[in-house]
Amino acid sequence: MKTTLPSWLLCLCLALPGFAWAQRRPTQPGTPAPAPAAQGERDRTITPQGNGTAAPAESQGPRQVPSCEQARRNARYGIYFDKVDIEKLVQTVSDATCRTFILPENVRGKISIIGPENGRVEVDADSFYSAFLAALDANGLAVYPYGRFLKIVDKRSAKQNPIPTIVDDETPYTTNEQMVTKLFKIKYVEVEPLRGVLQQLVSKDGDTIPYPPDTIIVNDVGSNIHRLERLINQLDSRSSSDEMRIIQVQYATAQDVANTIQKLFEAKAGAGGRAGQRPGNFTQGQPGQPPPGAEGVAGGGTDTGGAATLSQIIPDERTNKLIIVASPAAFGRIQDLVREVDIPSGSGNKINVYPLENANSEELASTLQSLAQGTANRPQRGPIPQQPQGLPRAPAQAAELFSGEVKISADKGTNSLVIVASQGDYKNMVQIIQQLDQPRRQVFVEAVIMEVNLDRNSEFGINFHQGFSLKTDDGAIPGILGTNYSGGSIPPSFSLANLASMGGFLAGIQGPVLPELKALGIDIPAFGVVLNAMQQSSDVNVLSTPHLLTSDNEEAEITVGQNVPFQSGFTPSALGSSLGGAGAGANGGINPSLLGSLGGLGSLYAPITRQNVELKLTVKPQINESDFIRLVITEQTEEIASSDPVLGPTTSKRSAKTTVIAKDMETVVIGGIMQDRTLESVSKVPVLGDIPLLGHLFRDTTRRKTKTNLLLFLTPYIIRGQEDFRRIFERKMKERQQFVEQFYGQVPGYDVAVDFSRKPGPLSRMNQSVIKEEQRVENGGSGTSNE
Repeated sequence: MKTTLPSWLLCLCLALPGFAWAQRRPTQPGTPAPAPAAQGERDRTITPQGNGTAAPAESQGPRQVPSCEQARRNARYGIYFDKVDIEKLVQTVSDATCRTFILPENVRGKISIIGPENGRVEVDADSFYSAFLAALDANGLAVYPYGRFLKIVDKRSAKQNPIPTIVDDETPYTTNEQMVTKLFKIKYVEVEPLRGVLQQLVSKDGDTIPYPPDTIIVNDVGSNIHRLERLINQLDSRSSSDEMRIIQVQYATAQDVANTIQKLFEAKAGAGGRAGQRPGNFTQGQPGQPPPGAEGVAGGGTDTGGAATLSQIIPDERTNKLIIVASPAAFGRIQDLVREVDIPSGSGNKINVYPLENANSEELASTLQSLAQGTANRPQRGPIPQQPQGLPRAPAQAAELFSGEVKISADKGTNSLVIVASQGDYKNMVQIIQQLDQPRRQVFVEAVIMEVNLDRNSEFGINFHQGFSLKTDDGAIPGILGTNYSGGSIPPSFSLANLASMGGFLAGIQGPVLPELKALGIDIPAFGVVLNAMQQSSDVNVLSTPHLLTSDNEEAEITVGQNVPFQSGFTPSALGSSLGGAGAGANGGINPSLLGSLGGLGSLYAPITRQNVELKLTVKPQINESDFIRLVITEQTEEIASSDPVLGPTTSKRSAKTTVIAKDMETVVIGGIMQDRTLESVSKVPVLGDIPLLGHLFRDTTRRKTKTNLLLFLTPYIIRGQEDFRRIFERKMKERQQFVEQFYGQVPGYDVAVDFSRKPGPLSRMNQSVIKEEQRVENGGSGTSNE
């Protein structure tokens, strides 16, 4: 049957071994080797593999070799890097983008980039390079041109390096995560106040440098500089006497407050008012607190004498602040409005239902309720005054998470959380829930128990006796001389009926009863000989392969066995004979009167108790980010080793309890035992039993030899996607089919019914993810059901 590999599996086969799913392209000669002068003494230069110095023309032949850019123009890459060395990642990017990188010696570490569908959704080289720059930025690294090369440095020192510098608005610059220096010319507002606004919006490693009277220099990543440029274009507008202020929104969202203020001023302008634009200074303010130089804030916002006009209002969602450009007369009214709108919800708490997708509602509710404790009895506060720029924020203010009382309960039936909180607190709570409500990875654990047990037991002995009588004046005195190795009270040679309790090869002979002892009422033969020879062997070969599937940090158990009866007592034979004789009724049954006289003697049969003889495997896995699995294992196997008709079955028990750390798909030996035991027991007559050959008549020999070999193996498999479930199912069905064919012949197979009209494929899952992201508020959508 012909098998066609899917395209993503072929891409996986071509992946770089060990660290990435990035397809390696054919190496192309022709790119000049990097000049030694461009590389520091301790720097490493990483070039696209195969793009070294061109070979001589006679060695290359007449064949035309395309350039690196032509070979990679239409290439597609599946991105999946899980904590790989940065040098290996840079080499992969160099191969994909035909760029040469210089990697200093002090730049080391590991980086992770997880692409869509774990790397199965392919992207072009430009998108691959953008993801690479974003990963470097997240790890505090930056890239800047260094002649014909690109150099990777620490982001904090990037501004001291020759990174791209933009001095005018016509020069294009990158909008990705590459470090850029841009010079902004300010036309209408003052430099220092505007620089104070920008400093709050630059990234962690970014910086702003004022150069009075009309220049601000910004060092930051290109994507953030592009954002700051749009903000500067809005703030640096022509006006006459407008001021610029920043208001921190404490409880509501900055976007909602901005929309409310904008609608009020638009309504006023439509009724005959006018929105002017006038330049001037701006100061930093807070709701409920007058900014420096502002008048009429308290008591309803007294006008300063001019028209109340609003030029610009820009909400910054990341810091939840309002950047407002307006006339001094308008600021009093704006701050009064913000004070009325931006209040704690208090009694306005709403009941919100958040359905969970992966986590357990009861466990998560307990965790979140512990987090929210301490806020229930906290008094409601007004807006927290913003501290002046440059002063450290109070630790108590930075640690506050919820502004009011938050109650969380779990609904087990729908696996949902019922949250009673204000809108702002609920939004903060949803952000925490989304981080905790992640799908747990699963582990398929396959154990192998291999045991071989060999038991050999041999026994040989002769028992005999000889009776005699001594003549005396008072009469004959009987005597007996013989051996007894059975350990019983009566030698086996006295009565051949004793042979019934012995096993193996039996032979015996017995003489007439001694007349002297018969006169005394004792029947002992004049002589007797009993020969007993027996050999037993027991071979056990056990191969058990229990396997089970469990989630990360969840305990799972599988048990397979039997409930076996064990005799826990006995019924005396004398009682049984009396019941069989005198206790017989008229119809051959048991006399009821005799049963009544037994009282508390109990059942006619020996008491029985049932015990589980089983194989049990208990596993609790914990998966870390490096695909190592910590396994808490309890493994127990119990088998019936032998069965005695009198004493009942004998079981052998093997158990192991341990904690191991194993790599994905790595087989480990968790325990085992190798045992070789020999037991020899000799019962003999002193001196006579030591005579060669003849001594066997005066001794009983028992030999027992036991060999045991037990090994316990375990292999964990991390489930990464739905295709892993299918692969495990097909492998187990193949094992079953082989077993059935070996012992039962051909039987019909088992086919799973699949409704392909409802089964989503990779394209459908990708479309659903895109639709869900487009619905989010931050992406311009109407919001999901939980937003």
